[in-house]
Amino acid sequence: VRLDKRQLSAVIGFLQTHVAAAGEELEAALKNEAGLGNLHRANYLASELLAGNPAAPPCGAYAETLIGLGLLQEAYDYVKAFQTPDFFCYMASILRLSGDPAKARQWLAKVPAGTPFEDKKKLELAWLALEEDKPDEALGAFRSLAKNSSEKTGVLFGIGVTLAKKAAAGPSPAEAGEILTTFSSALNLPSPLL
Repeated sequence: VRLDKRQLSAVIGFLQTHVAAAGEELEAALKNEAGLGNLHRANYLASELLAGNPAAPPCGAYAETLIGLGLLQEAYDYVKAFQTPDFFCYMASILRLSGDPAKARQWLAKVPAGTPFEDKKKLELAWLALEEDKPDEALGAFRSLAKNSSEKTGVLFGIGVTLAKKAAAGPSPAEAGEILTTFSSALNLPSPLL
């Protein structure tokens, strides 16, 4: 038997999952497992959800799971069919992680202002600034989002990574303390998917 990475992840998730779910329970379980960071379980549950209903509505938790697992081609194949602002953000994330910031920005430009996904767009733009070696711009964007964003965990990780990158030459004790506090805060937040 030959398995690709997505299938292997689903098998691992199956072996880790002790409770069978169906229908709406399956989607809720998928979001819960993704929110807890149990990405193999979430991938397995998404595979079950899609196998049981190939015409299921788009599931952002599945897109995030594939991206989180580093299965960028699989995530791209899933995301490309959906033309909604949240999926524009997922496409931008895939392109950013694949090393194509120009195309990522093109997809983010499609997200209209005032949508519930504006914070997700701003978060992607902050990550792009960091990857384009603009740490001050990135830090400002992350800190602005930290005030009231629904993307709190990603924002705090962004602040921590940016501070760590800026302090790479040797952080002062205050900088090191801020980095540790930021990462600890991010890890203690409840998942936005729950």
